[in-house]
Amino acid sequence: IYCTLRIEPRLIIESIITIDTMPNPKPPSSIQPIPVPVFALSWHTTPSLAPTHIYACSGGGGSSKTGIGNFIQVVIKSNPSEDGDGSDEETLKIDTGNDIGVSLDIMSFPFNQSDKAAKVVLVAGIEDDVRLYEFSLSSSGQCTSAPQLVASLTLEKGYIVNTVSFDPVGSHVAVGGEMGNVTLCAIVSTPSTSTVDDVNAESAKAEIQILKMLELIGHQKGICKVSFHPTNPSILLSSAKDGTCRVWDLKKASAAKQSQPAKDDTNTSTPTGPESTNTSTDPDHEIHTNDGCLDILNCKIYDPNDLAKKKPIPKKILNPNIGQLLVKGAVFGDLQGRFIYTIQSGRRGSAFLSVWRVVMKQVGSANQEKQQQQQPPRPPQPKQITFQEQSRIKISDFPVSSMSLSGDYKTLSLGDTNGNLILYNTDTFKETKNWKEIHDLPVTCVAARPLPVPLAGDQKTGIAIDAICASADSKICFLTTQRKSTLKKPRKTRSSSGGISSGSCWLTLLFVLFILSYSIKVSYDVCYEDHASELSSWDELQNGFLHCVIHTVWWAEHDRPGVAFVPQ
Repeated sequence: IYCTLRIEPRLIIESIITIDTMPNPKPPSSIQPIPVPVFALSWHTTPSLAPTHIYACSGGGGSSKTGIGNFIQVVIKSNPSEDGDGSDEETLKIDTGNDIGVSLDIMSFPFNQSDKAAKVVLVAGIEDDVRLYEFSLSSSGQCTSAPQLVASLTLEKGYIVNTVSFDPVGSHVAVGGEMGNVTLCAIVSTPSTSTVDDVNAESAKAEIQILKMLELIGHQKGICKVSFHPTNPSILLSSAKDGTCRVWDLKKASAAKQSQPAKDDTNTSTPTGPESTNTSTDPDHEIHTNDGCLDILNCKIYDPNDLAKKKPIPKKILNPNIGQLLVKGAVFGDLQGRFIYTIQSGRRGSAFLSVWRVVMKQVGSANQEKQQQQQPPRPPQPKQITFQEQSRIKISDFPVSSMSLSGDYKTLSLGDTNGNLILYNTDTFKETKNWKEIHDLPVTCVAARPLPVPLAGDQKTGIAIDAICASADSKICFLTTQRKSTLKKPRKTRSSSGGISSGSCWLTLLFVLFILSYSIKVSYDVCYEDHASELSSWDELQNGFLHCVIHTVWWAEHDRPGVAFVPQ
């Protein structure tokens, strides 16, 4: 360090100044340090669970022996019970061993009267594994059982899980990895295989398993994000590094799987008999299929207005090679699934938001449609669901690294590689708030507010958090668009602890009384004997005694010797 300072001290000083002057969010937004880099984040609540809400983050130092462990941190926020029992915040930690979780999702199930608890399930993507953790919450939101690993599924070597997502029901998990495949897994409960000798064997807990059901093939590069339809568990979105977003029909894919034979390395032909139907859920019988793809959304990273104005667009932007255009996220934009939002960018440069609208097209060619118009009316023909790009706008000067949509579908939270966090209004498609360089490193994960209802902690602090974001700089940011807390400041009380104290008031009053009494004494001594005879009438008193008090005791006249000039 001494040699470095002697050689180039200016570089050291500039780097220190840069770190110290990194802008932090202004209150009521806040930053919470965490001892490890964070790579995954999930925020969850439901109408039945609210106001209790849960957020979980995952990170660590990796497999290298750095002394930094790898874990998943789960924070449960709830309102304490009426009798005062319990805390409003509870933190749980799950050790993930030598590997880091890079994707998380949380699902909760309604309160069970028999168990007097609500079950919460957390799925984590860790290297080539999909792990399922479970814990329980009481009716007041307090954790009644520590998180336990209840099921795990190891995918093929080199899969490298990037994203996981529960379906709306919580019975299936979609998984996307670096190999470009989308895997659908089923969560099933099977009778416990352990032997129980007593009469309460029927009360033994069932074992939970993760079974691999479908392998959806189509993407040519790694998967960035998977997300289900808000209400239809058979519709799935997947976005990838090949510049596309795919809409999958899982029912159609499952039907295609059942119409194919079980996987057999010695026979690749397709039998035509009834014996070809396969309904097994054995993971060894899963079949790769791309028949369930409803539509392919080809995303672009240039402004369509530039193309209309015939402005020159570089070829690598207009027609990028596979792997140079990344679709970092795709989500349905409303509860009915009529819109899809995709976020895409190059490995460098600006990021764009595309809005896709569902369109129903008649199955068949244009010639067939003309022939049908000339022929007598027929029963309605099936229609094909497709999506057309409705608009495309630039949202950031830097590639977007993570995205999340709020539970009311009105706010998109976007984190970019420059450490910025942007909130976009989906009604106006205008920027609501932009926290510039809130992180020192690219934003690795972001979670938008899950429900537009008051959550635990909002009433206590007067702050409604709109988004949570994290990065490898070991910081978690809690961001809000509020300018100040909604709590009213307590009125100042005149006490010794604050405001104007009673002691100082009494001292001031005593000082005034002392000055007044002293002036009365001096006035009596100086003016009373000389003007005592003048006290019989008001005019004589005003001209004599009062004049003496005012101009002799209190204030000297301007022509008095020694006032206007130095007396001779």
